[in-house]
Amino acid sequence: MNAIAASDWEALERLAAQVGLPSEKVTLLRRRLEGGRTRPGAPYTLLIGRPDAGIEQFVARLFGPATVETLKAAGSRPLVVGPAPEPVRPDLTSWLTLTRQGLPKGHALILRTPGAPPADVMAGLSRLGGIDQVILVSRVLQAMHEREREILASLAPVASTTRVVLVWLPGEEPTDADIVEVTAATDRQIQGRGFAGGRNLGVSILFAGEQVNKPGSITDPSELLHVNEAVVLAGQSGMAEAALSGLIHAIYQKAVESTAATPPGIPPEDRDRLASELTSYLADLGRETDRAAAARPTADTAWVRGYVLDAIRGWAAYTGVEGHWLHYVEKVRPGTQAELFAIAERDIDCLDYRPAAVRALAAVPGVNQVGGGVQSRLVLEAKRVALGLVLGLAAYAAVATMLELPEIVASAVGLASTALGGVFGYALGRKLFRAPKSAGAALPKADEPETGSLTGWTQFERRLGGWFASIAHAKAAPPAETCRELARRLGIALNEENEA
Repeated sequence: MNAIAASDWEALERLAAQVGLPSEKVTLLRRRLEGGRTRPGAPYTLLIGRPDAGIEQFVARLFGPATVETLKAAGSRPLVVGPAPEPVRPDLTSWLTLTRQGLPKGHALILRTPGAPPADVMAGLSRLGGIDQVILVSRVLQAMHEREREILASLAPVASTTRVVLVWLPGEEPTDADIVEVTAATDRQIQGRGFAGGRNLGVSILFAGEQVNKPGSITDPSELLHVNEAVVLAGQSGMAEAALSGLIHAIYQKAVESTAATPPGIPPEDRDRLASELTSYLADLGRETDRAAAARPTADTAWVRGYVLDAIRGWAAYTGVEGHWLHYVEKVRPGTQAELFAIAERDIDCLDYRPAAVRALAAVPGVNQVGGGVQSRLVLEAKRVALGLVLGLAAYAAVATMLELPEIVASAVGLASTALGGVFGYALGRKLFRAPKSAGAALPKADEPETGSLTGWTQFERRLGGWFASIAHAKAAPPAETCRELARRLGIALNEENEA
């Protein structure tokens, strides 16, 4: 069974109401499977059996003969036994209770019924949030009567696990071969009534005599009341699948038998408006995706596709304008939401994203990555200063050689000529040693990203818009067809043999 989304529950409610089933059935099942109800006094063990077919002897061994009389007084309703039985009873029920200490953890519910429990009892068991363990009691020489098989099948949607206790009455003399054969046949019946795999806890033998315990039989029946929480947890998925399958089969059978009209689908006056709104929402999503990808240096095609699909699935929360749009469309045309998600996943391959390219300073000719421009400038300035220094010294030497002046005057003139020579040399150096043309240009910043490119959005948008336009003008599917599609999506196999 596949996961059940909120939209699937809503679709089940609409289908149930459309074919004439109470929508409360869907609501109660959802509440039970999603675990929204507290379970006071849990875990629950249901002891069940046909009258005078071993249940009385089993209860007498567990709780004493007086309890059997109370059980008979309960009639067709369960008797709740345990340390605090009152809160265990569902609301609006008149089940009898019996306070009894010393039991293993939890409470026992005991029911004598000639066949599958009545509808009101089944409803009460469902409202408990699920039975953790069923113990079906039968007789060795009458094991798995037709009515007992009906009992097991009816409990598969409300119980996680089950076991069968075969009561061996005094005076009966089954051989060892009889015991082996009956046990194996009983085990096959358990498997075939919805309790396959780990949900089947096996078959036990209980000798009802007062003094002697037969070989291979259990000696302390209270041990069977111990509930293995891990096994129960594992069996809950099977219980959920059986419950959901039963509900869908009931809806489908009603859909086939009834003359319920096909839903009208999207009203003609809303078709163009809804299609236009979807196109607008997709265009907004495209721009949002482009901005989000541009702000994420590691964005690539896979990231963009995941972002778009997550955004579209997020419409199912029914919060934003897109959610309100989807909620209305799903209401007038059930199944649109699931189809939208499927179409988006199918056509997401249209989208592609070219990540932003990185330009490094090493890509600029003649410039190193870090400090390359500074190094080139220092070398250039060193050449100019060196030429100025050479010409300044040459001017000083010429003045000192050619002119015979007093020492103080000669020093002043020499320094002035050196300065002038240096300035002239530096100016000459600037003309002789020029920087490359690219060196004076504005250099790109290190690791400066270019803008990424999202492609294929127009095609993706047109495909989703075209799909919606086609279904908006199409005739809605009849209830039986809608039910079949929902069952397929949830992984439930429908038995269509009785389809009209």
